[in-house]
Amino acid sequence: MPDDISKKLEELRRQAILKLSEAQAIVGQMNIVETLFDLPLTVLGEMEPVAGAPVPPLTFVGTQGSQESGRMATGKRKSSGAIRPDEFFGDEPMEAAKKYIRSVGYAVSFDEITDAVQRGGAATKGADWRDKLEISLKRSPYQVITVADKTYGLSEFYTEEQLKRFRNNRRGDADRSKKKPKPKGRPKSKAASTPKKAPATAKGAATASDPEKRTT
Repeated sequence: MPDDISKKLEELRRQAILKLSEAQAIVGQMNIVETLFDLPLTVLGEMEPVAGAPVPPLTFVGTQGSQESGRMATGKRKSSGAIRPDEFFGDEPMEAAKKYIRSVGYAVSFDEITDAVQRGGAATKGADWRDKLEISLKRSPYQVITVADKTYGLSEFYTEEQLKRFRNNRRGDADRSKKKPKPKGRPKSKAASTPKKAPATAKGAATASDPEKRTT
């Protein structure tokens, strides 16, 4: 193959990858909104091309069969039911979870993640492995993003600007919670804080304990 043809194909391949990455980022933003409002999630591979578009849909022809080439074309898996029984064989639940989220291509619910991890044969140990996995997901903010309650995506799905805004918002919420005024204690009454004075007696008044001062 001539060098100029090879260079041209390489340039087109680079442009295609960039466009695909941009499309995945846009769909990822759509999925966040759709998750918040319980709407069906948009899948990039199922979107119809715009009529009259000058560029045909991007497809990849692989050498490992139609199943593999189809997975490369969409970059997404429709459900955890398509997981092979040995897909995550030998992996820890956290590693298997990240692999599954990456294969889907957008944020997914915790229930779907645990279902895929278990179906894929990951090394789940103990009855509380789900609780430990959720803690691990929440403690990995630079790899895993909590886009909504019990919904997790990977930081690689989002642009630096998106991540910056997300972390600034989270930091602002934490600062506001720290600055909440503490309830003040009940002020003491003036009567309770002022000591009572003993009643004054008349000068020269006789008392029962001083018989010499009694009047006759």
